Amino acid sequence: MPDKSLITEKSVDLCYEAVAAIVRERIRHGLYAPGCRVPPQRVLAEELGVSRRFVYMAYDSLTADGIIERRHNRRPFVPLRSPYPAAAYGLSPTATFGFRNGNSAEATAVKTIAAVLPSHPLRPDGLAIIAGIHRVLTDSGSEYRMQLYDTHQMSRAAADILEVKALAAIGDLPNVAGLIWSSQGGDEQIVDFLRDHPHIAPVFIERLPTCAPVDFVGVDDVESARCAVDFLFDQGHRRIAHIVVSAGHSSTTDRMTGYRAAHVERGVAIDDDLLVELGGGSDRIERALDYLYDLPSPPTAVLAGNDFMAYELIAEAEERGIRVPRDLSVIGHGNIDQFAPRQFLSSVAQPFELIGRSAARLLLRRLQSRSVPEDSYQHIILQAPLILRKSCDLPGIDHPNTVAARTGSGPSPMQLSESKAETSHTYSTSMLGDDS
Repeated sequence: MPDKSLITEKSVDLCYEAVAAIVRERIRHGLYAPGCRVPPQRVLAEELGVSRRFVYMAYDSLTADGIIERRHNRRPFVPLRSPYPAAAYGLSPTATFGFRNGNSAEATAVKTIAAVLPSHPLRPDGLAIIAGIHRVLTDSGSEYRMQLYDTHQMSRAAADILEVKALAAIGDLPNVAGLIWSSQGGDEQIVDFLRDHPHIAPVFIERLPTCAPVDFVGVDDVESARCAVDFLFDQGHRRIAHIVVSAGHSSTTDRMTGYRAAHVERGVAIDDDLLVELGGGSDRIERALDYLYDLPSPPTAVLAGNDFMAYELIAEAEERGIRVPRDLSVIGHGNIDQFAPRQFLSSVAQPFELIGRSAARLLLRRLQSRSVPEDSYQHIILQAPLILRKSCDLPGIDHPNTVAARTGSGPSPMQLSESKAETSHTYSTSMLGDDS
């Protein structure tokens, strides 16, 4: 399960700043009109799936910036002399607003972009994506506001249920023009949604659907996995396990391709016994280690499918007396240690905020430009450098070091300019043979 130590000063900042960005944008677009109160802390916390503490901190920040006002024994409200001009609302000054069902406000003239992804406070990666989306919507003065649907759950089955509910809610909402979606479910669910809601333009992030031609933003999973395994080879490892959650997603398939490519390039035989797909259950890591250490020749290194899994693996290994990194080197995927003080796990760094910004820009281009053909789609593939920390057997390492390629070092993901960080590919549906 995700480590609660992720809720550090930096991840708290990300969370309350994301909440503040949501409220700020709703005020900018007139969803919370001058003179109207903002939602109670409890109501907004439930809507966004965050702690009331983060809403309180967001309201404090907005009060300090003069975006909302607070008075004794009164809920915060938008001042009559709002810092945003009425023209920015895209609405007439006499437009009225009201809370529906007591927990949401809706202006029928406001267009909506829905975002479906794990964005719980325990998931600072998702919060960074949300912050990136809001940055683009706010900086561009977009007419769209965002409706967030958090699909974080401890179990895959519970997350799938949340995603189904989120998609049903989006389908029932008026004025939803676009969707930024980190899909957790299967192809059938995607096909059904695209068929039933052709008026909603989707941009998928992190995992590329194979069932339909769609706009997509993600990282180069093939190269990132190849680079990680290649580094482990350079460290002298030859028995490298690869542990994944599900073999059905594009990210998993691509990382497996990179894992195999590194072996082929080095002339190292691929042992399929070292490829482990985790099942369900709270003891899944225990069972995986039981299996790997029952092999005649156990692994000396592991490439984990994500950082949460990697930390579960490290905890279980050390309980068994398997020392990391002395007995077992571990590399994760995601670089969640950028949000935490521990700075231990070597990991492939996904530029989460840049993913959010790129997805928002791609969707806005789709929605606003008539020059984009309806039968074309674009893939934006971002670099994902390897960040080296103490979970790999690096002699004398005291602090993180970044490796962007097998033969040299490069900038960290936070230092990459957007022009250098992304590769963009535009396709037409006919290239996939979809001529029907």
